[in-house]
This record gives sequence, structure tokens and C-alpha cells, in this order.
Amino acid sequence: MVNNLTDLEFRAYFAGLMDSDGCFSIPISIRKTSRNLDYIAVHPQLRIGWKQNSEKYLLAIHERLGVGKIYYSNKDKPDGVIYWQTTNWHDAVTVCEFIKEYIFLKKRQCDEMLELGKKWLEVNKVYRKNKPKELILEIARVSCNLNSDIRLTSRYRDVKNYGYWEKKISTVYKNLAIAPLPNKGGIPPKYPEEQILADVRAILSEGYSYNKHRKMKRRAEYRFGSWEKAVELANRNI
Repeated sequence: MVNNLTDLEFRAYFAGLMDSDGCFSIPISIRKTSRNLDYIAVHPQLRIGWKQNSEKYLLAIHERLGVGKIYYSNKDKPDGVIYWQTTNWHDAVTVCEFIKEYIFLKKRQCDEMLELGKKWLEVNKVYRKNKPKELILEIARVSCNLNSDIRLTSRYRDVKNYGYWEKKISTVYKNLAIAPLPNKGGIPPKYPEEQILADVRAILSEGYSYNKHRKMKRRAEYRFGSWEKAVELANRNI
């Protein structure tokens, strides 16, 4: 059926599916790096789930969209479910852009996820690993309120709310800033702190150049946990 729709018709159709059967969410969790340090994992999800007997329809929609992935729960069992969902910010932004002019009931969720996704993709050009703490805090705030009107969510609103995640995120970034830096595994060697801070001041003075400064900036991020923290220390020690 979806193959017979025009592009505009399919956009409106899929927006209707997200309004009726879809879900916007940004699960966040704490995981371990290879250095056994905690980090904040972010999982942007647009999701649709149907009974598995509707499998061929969701597979056709997935093929027409060209983004996202298909997952199964209890596959080939009477209560089997098939899911389509996004698994990264690129796909989430692509779909939100695709439906933003047509979605109605969940327009707020779509707009908020789209705005965050654009910020993430822009920041990702510079911060490949540890994203700025401010962005992670903003994501946590939106994540905790994205579906606040849903009954199931309200059950946990006073448990893992923004206050909970704000403390967790602050602790994670504090530990990243003081963690020792191993001299192996492709991670930049541990330079003297004053040298790294001098490099930070040089970047601030000259303006950031990817080819000239990327290694300096990476060393500062690893040493102090974030670029913002490195800048703060560099300015403090002038």
C-alpha cells in the first residue's frame, strides 16, 4: 500500500502513524568505558510497535523510509511484536524533519527531539566522545519531560527525574576530569598540565583550526573531562 503513495502522502501517512502508534523518547543510562569510567549513554528513539501479524506492513514502511531498524520481541510466538525504531541522532533528525509539517498530537515531542538532534550532530563534529556537560544536562531535562503526560511515565517521575540525573551527570563529569590518563591504546599521552593549558590559551587566542589544533583540543578534553573545563582552568591560571 505505502508504495502507491506519493512522497507527500507518505509523509502525512507516517506522521499519522507516529501520532497514533508511535513514541518519541530519549533513554539515558550510565555505562562503562574501556578505562572503567562511567559515561552517559544517550539513545534517541522514534518507535512504532505492532503485533507480528502486521509484519509485512511495517517492513514495507521501513523500506520506504530507508532509515531506522527492525526489532522483534517474542518472535514467531502468539504474543510476538515487531518494532521499527531509530537508533542514532542522524536517523532521528531525518525522520523528525520528514514528518514535522504533518504531525499534530505529538508535535511538541517531534520539535524538541529535532532541536536536540541538530545540536548533537553539530557538537559531534568537534566532540567525538565526551559531549559538553551542558548538552547532556539539556538532553536529560528534555528526556524527563518528553512524555510527562503519559500515565506510565508519571509513576517514575519522582524517582529518576531531572534532579536525579543532574546529580548523576555532575558526578560522571567530575570523575572524568580527575581520572588518570593511560599512555596507551591510542589515547594521547599525559602531557604536563601547564603545557596543555598553554595549548588551550593558544587555541583561544588564534581561533580553532581543525588541522592545527585538533590534537591539542583532544588532549585537553581527555585531561580535564570537557573543553569547557579546560577553558575555565586556562583562564583562571593566566
